[in-house]
Order: sequence, then structure tokens, then C-alpha cells
Amino acid sequence: MRLGDEKFGTEWVYSVKGSERTCVVITCDPDDGASLIAEFRDENGDIYSGDLFRTEAGNLEPAELSDYMKYRGKCKEMSEAAVVGDPDLTLVRGHYFCPIWGTDEPHWWTTRADGTIYDPSAKQFASKGNGIYSEFGGVVICEECGAETTEEKMILMGNYPTCSDGCAMRLVGL
Repeated sequence: MRLGDEKFGTEWVYSVKGSERTCVVITCDPDDGASLIAEFRDENGDIYSGDLFRTEAGNLEPAELSDYMKYRGKCKEMSEAAVVGDPDLTLVRGHYFCPIWGTDEPHWWTTRADGTIYDPSAKQFASKGNGIYSEFGGVVICEECGAETTEEKMILMGNYPTCSDGCAMRLVGL
């Protein structure tokens, strides 16, 4: 894309290491001559947001994706692929506590028979896998009343699990 062509909704195809990708400009700041924000679609159709920058020749190129953008939301997919590639690995679902962010994130990873963790998407976290992995035990805590229930019996209200219709209604103010 040439300088001056970057209008909202402009779409073009670019190549990264031989892989063809699509980019759509979603924000332009005329006061900022250095960067724009765009959505990038990779070869799998996954969408990422990121910066564009202008080369010396005046072309717009995507900035390198951060580890967060490369790995975020791909933990299950990457862990499943690792298990297919190495039958000694076991797929694990649970939470990852990142001590730098101070957050407990839903997450997928793999373990070996000796208990060691292999997390192919650990780089998405600021702590790069040096946090606390907690395996999901099948019990869900109701967001409204605090009761424990199984995942099969829970009623999910957005991102919030509830144990009954009554709790689900109270959670949303009904």
C-alpha cells in the first residue's frame, strides 16, 4: 500500500515469510504520520489488531505481531497440535495465574507423565509461563450465591456461571 492510500476499510494483501495475509485499515490518525491501526487476517483466517508503519519508500507494512497477539486465544489449538505431535503429552484444561498481570486466565496446556508442563502458548503471558498452572477440577462456583456445581449443570450467563435459573435471573437483575 502506498502512502496516502490508507483510508478506513482499505484492504490489501501482503506477504510475511512467504505466507499471504490480508490487512484491513480500521483507524487512521492524520496527525500521526508514523502509524495506523489495522486488522490482520492470517492464513487461518484468525484476526489480530496491530500497528502499521511507513517504510522509507512510503509503503505501509504491518508491524511485527507481539507474542500476546501471536499466541492469545490459540492455547487449546496449539496444545492439541502438540499432543498429536507427541503422544507422551496429555492435554490439560484449567487456569494460568500470571504474577506480572495479577490475573487468573482460563487456559490450555500439556503435561508429560512426570508432571512437567509444556505450554506451547506460554509467551502470550507477560510471565512467559513462569506463573501458576491450576488444572480444572470439574467444579464451578456460582457467581451469584457461591454454591458449587458441576460444569454440566451450570447455567452460563455471559462469562459468569450460575447454579440455577433463580441465580441466573438475580445475576442479571430480574
